[in-house]
Amino acid sequence: VLKQALEHDSVKDIPSMMNDVKCLLLLAKVYKSHKKEDVMGTLNEAMDLQSRILKRVPLEQPEMIPSQKQLAA
Repeated sequence: VLKQALEHDSVKDIPSMMNDVKCLLLLAKVYKSHKKEDVMGTLNEAMDLQSRILKRVPLEQPEMIPSQKQLAA
């Protein structure tokens, strides 16, 4: 289900990007217990996407900065 949620064209709007990060983090938790070899790739993808979000949030949704920084930590 999580993989299906992530099977779409690259999104540019922040809410969709934030949903993708959440799905990737959940997928990494699943992989941690069953597919350890896929954990790092999934976490790296989530980190890259979260970095893109953090670059855009100050301009588009400044009220979201604290929660997005916490998610990135």
